[in-house]
Amino acid sequence: MTIVCDRPKTFMSWSQVTVLHIWMLIVRIRAFEPNRVKTWQQHFVDHFFYDAEGKMIHTYKVYFQSDPSGGDLLIGLAG
Repeated sequence: MTIVCDRPKTFMSWSQVTVLHIWMLIVRIRAFEPNRVKTWQQHFVDHFFYDAEGKMIHTYKVYFQSDPSGGDLLIGLAG
């Protein structure tokens, strides 16, 4: 039996599910060698933000005009 969550196809829905998956991966990664954990965690977070920026621009047609440093991206994630 398949349970469907039926969430709207919005950036907020995508980001909430993706952040949950990233959190689960980061928790699992803690079992790795301590000298590699921080690097893996940073890579996951970096790629999330790269993917989020791409989705906002290409999928949801959200464009940034003022802050190329990512401050607008954080506002977009917060809703």
